Amino acid sequence: MGAHRHRRVRHRLGRQLAGQVLAVQPRHAEQHHRTSLVGGIEWGSWVRHDTSYTYIYGVEDLGANKYLHIARVSGTDLAGTWSYYVGGDPTLAASWSSTESASVRVLDGVANEYSVHKLTSGLYMLTTMDTTAAFSAQLEAYFSCTPTGPFVDETLLYTTPESGPYGSYGNGNVYTYNAHVHVELSTSSKLVISYNVNSLDATVGGDVYRDVSIYRPASST
Repeated sequence: MGAHRHRRVRHRLGRQLAGQVLAVQPRHAEQHHRTSLVGGIEWGSWVRHDTSYTYIYGVEDLGANKYLHIARVSGTDLAGTWSYYVGGDPTLAASWSSTESASVRVLDGVANEYSVHKLTSGLYMLTTMDTTAAFSAQLEAYFSCTPTGPFVDETLLYTTPESGPYGSYGNGNVYTYNAHVHVELSTSSKLVISYNVNSLDATVGGDVYRDVSIYRPASST
């Protein structure tokens, strides 16, 4: 199941959140769900079906600070009624609200896109680039017994070699972002993780024009 967000945003790179539509592509047909802008949460960082619910993960992007939020819908139809995680035991109805603004910040330091997958029975893994430092090269994991956290045991998985003036491009404008585990290619003992590479030099004739390899996804196992 893949998730794609169509949106217009403005943040420290010069875009503003004006609207968003979450499009999910299950096996047979694409689903769309228009989400609100309450609380400035961008939904669709990750989507996963678990037991009888589909969990929709989002990010509250305040620029230097980014926070993970969680919603869910019964079954697999995103057009159904969304509930927002407000903390506590996720099996209890009181831990969910129909009000988006009640959604709690589950974790800070996540990227705008990340992944949450079931590593083994009863153990979930959150994979994200560390955003507690601007344009960090650190790709990290957190672990939880439920798909809603708490996500603990922060673990450095990989330091992306492309980033920064001492990276493989020797270019301070190059950065990496939005790491995901590819569940369909991974096992409980071996993970396939991709991330994006880009440059802050977006001028015509700039970095990505001179070297197209900068603007390509990379992976680690």
